[in-house]
Amino acid sequence: MRTNFLPRWAILLVSIAVLVLSFAALDDITTGTEPNFYLEYTMLFVAGLWFINLLAPLLRKGRIPLHP
Repeated sequence: MRTNFLPRWAILLVSIAVLVLSFAALDDITTGTEPNFYLEYTMLFVAGLWFINLLAPLLRKGRIPLHP
């Protein structure tokens, strides 16, 4: 049974876009002068969820060991 809904190239493109937007959000948080940074923190939260979603199956299958 196939569990991934996106082809690998689409996952790669989305991951690159999320990574670029995360760096932009961090840059805006550290150098911006806005009164609040809700959008930037939301982007970082979404990026965290995206990358956790990518890593979870690898951790479950044992492809990435958690011990040294």
